[in-house]
Amino acid sequence: MKEVFMVNGRNLSLKDTLKPVLIPCYDLSTSGSFVFSRADALESESFNFRLWEVCRATSAEPGVFDPVQMKSVDGKTCCLAVDGGLAMSNPTAAAITHVLHNKQEFPFVRGVEDILVLSLGTGQVLEGKYDFDQVKKWKGKDWVKPMGRISGESSSDMVDHAVALAFGEKCSSNYVRIQANCSNMGRYGANLDSDPSPSNVKGLIGIADEMLRQKNVESVLFGGKRIGEQTNYEKLEWFAGELVLEHQRRSCRIAPTVAFKQATSKRH
Repeated sequence: MKEVFMVNGRNLSLKDTLKPVLIPCYDLSTSGSFVFSRADALESESFNFRLWEVCRATSAEPGVFDPVQMKSVDGKTCCLAVDGGLAMSNPTAAAITHVLHNKQEFPFVRGVEDILVLSLGTGQVLEGKYDFDQVKKWKGKDWVKPMGRISGESSSDMVDHAVALAFGEKCSSNYVRIQANCSNMGRYGANLDSDPSPSNVKGLIGIADEMLRQKNVESVLFGGKRIGEQTNYEKLEWFAGELVLEHQRRSCRIAPTVAFKQATSKRH
């Protein structure tokens, strides 16, 4: 991966990204979430990290990949990073907040009415429904995996609901959440997202196709969730159309919609 993010012998960093980025991880050294962003990197070399290390950090799932010991370009900021999903099972709220308060890169955003959000959930492949007769017999060790799933999914759902409330009447036009209901897709291995075998890849394609055919589930203002009339595929088609229209509108503007400082060309 390191070689992919090198140009003319130089390690590419967050400052070199063509668009604003916001990438989470969990920092074991501080027991807290850590977020990499181009905005912070442009302000200080102490928050500028090499891209290959950022990619490794946010995908370092415990038990699958080793934690990543990393330092900023100037060596002043350290991070012992693991999977970004542990820090934010649903990073939508963090992304929206970043845009609203990042006037350097998004000078024309006044509120959520100026934001179009696509939030892609990972779904839940393994069955997660239990009954009382089953769980009443569980010991402490039996709760370990279910507790991790419950914590992650509940946190993600709460973010989805909070974002829907924040958009209010603009929710249906400015916010699309895609979350697969995988209860009828059968069981797959624990390494579903890291197994490169042909059979597993085929299974992933099948899951994606099924997800696209499912009806979209929406968070309703003060009303929980409801099954929409459109499928996830139709929602994504509509969203793509909105992006095309926005691109056409931007092409007619004199001032750029997203502004940023020019990255330096120093070697690191």
